[in-house]
Amino acid sequence: MFLTIVFSYGLISELKSTEIQRTLEIDIRSALAHSDHIPLPTDKGFQKISEAFVKNQERKQGPLEKIQTISSQTNRIYFFTSKYYSQIQVGDIRTSNEISLTTVDRNFRLVSIGVITMKNNNPARYRFFSTDPANSHDVDLNESPVKYEPHELSSTPSIDPILLELGGTNLVKVAVIDSGVRVNTPQINSSIDFLQGDLLKNFRKYEQQKIHERLSKILRAIRNHSDSSQSGLKRRAEALKHYLKIIEESPPLDLHSGRDFADHDENPNDVATRYLPEETPAVIFSHGTSVAHLVAFGNPLIKIIPVRIIRGGMDSYATVEYAALRGARIINISSNRKNLDSGLLDAIEDHPEILFVNCAGNEGRNIKQHPNYPAAHPFPNLLVVANAVGTGLNPRSNFSDEFVHLAELGTYIPAVDVNEKISLHTGTSFSAPKISHLAAEILTIHPDLKPTEIIDIIRESIDQTAPSDLVGKVKWPGFVNRERALRLAASKFATVKMQP
Repeated sequence: MFLTIVFSYGLISELKSTEIQRTLEIDIRSALAHSDHIPLPTDKGFQKISEAFVKNQERKQGPLEKIQTISSQTNRIYFFTSKYYSQIQVGDIRTSNEISLTTVDRNFRLVSIGVITMKNNNPARYRFFSTDPANSHDVDLNESPVKYEPHELSSTPSIDPILLELGGTNLVKVAVIDSGVRVNTPQINSSIDFLQGDLLKNFRKYEQQKIHERLSKILRAIRNHSDSSQSGLKRRAEALKHYLKIIEESPPLDLHSGRDFADHDENPNDVATRYLPEETPAVIFSHGTSVAHLVAFGNPLIKIIPVRIIRGGMDSYATVEYAALRGARIINISSNRKNLDSGLLDAIEDHPEILFVNCAGNEGRNIKQHPNYPAAHPFPNLLVVANAVGTGLNPRSNFSDEFVHLAELGTYIPAVDVNEKISLHTGTSFSAPKISHLAAEILTIHPDLKPTEIIDIIRESIDQTAPSDLVGKVKWPGFVNRERALRLAASKFATVKMQP
């Protein structure tokens, strides 16, 4: 499918059109489904696209670190660029003298539309139509570049105009329970929910007080309950004692970002947990950092609470308790276990006020026949996400029309990596945080929504025309329509405000 757009200044009003955005999304999904990322083609027209785009971008933000083609067709190229942001460009050769360039972000939100005009076979002018009409302009590509100043770059984009229009101004905390998060990574540092000073001192007191209170309550319940109900209560009691032990063993830091339940400290950074052959140094495992980047990306109101975990059981229960005490409304778990993790299941059950978003897994199996957890254990506050590519599932994604709620693009997803650069990531681990991100955006608009209400909004936002490739694979065949979800949240919030 090719997208033909007639460019004029009158097009500015069309930039908010969901039809354009949706057409591009379908096109890009299809491209990703049929081609791995490949070198830039040698066609002169595409060379002109890349040259013109690079020249214009470097004028604004210094040397680009990467241009990576993800797919190409006869008259169209798909590629992404990275500096502090990740966007996908779609270039179309319109005539021998004009090349159109459409830019969308990782969530397929339209960023800009432009036309590169050629003069003497060289890019001469870039006519830029922004989603903000005030920023639309012409750029003379033959002018001397503006001097690049690193401090001009910001790793925190401004709030999306649609969210501002709908009143999305509330702070939302999302816990990322994973391999850890490198909190000093420039692309996500400003998204971390740091505690320090009196705030940190008060939280430490509050944390211990609440855990002791909860433990006392459970111990009383154990004494008053029959044997048949004591096993679950005893598991919870042991997990809370374990949590208190971790607090006691953790050397206090002046700046607290999260907890490491593997090494019992307050440094939840990704650490060297994966090793290559002996002659190769330890490699820092950046899974959780990439996930956190996707959860928070593009919205400074989404704050990340990093929680590092390696084992399950008591650690699983304790991590959720910690996240709850920190005020997390959403917990992203981009991992699963083949064996039943009672600690995690207990925690999800005990915290109906928190929305849990879990990945389906990457074995290409039906999790009804080959269960992994927590995905295969239904809870009203648990949302399970598969990895989509094109109009269907990635072949390696797990699935189930009973346990997996929906599919989201998780193939070749740009996110920060171990080298603090943007690279492509694939797996259900990277589908789940995109849904966590959407759920958090919904809460910025309507902070009083319960997890079940958030899930209902996401379900209602699924496009009605379901790709046949997803039927029988997930509960809700089709893809989330972000703007529809946000407007549903706004309408529900308006209804609540009108009630006496």
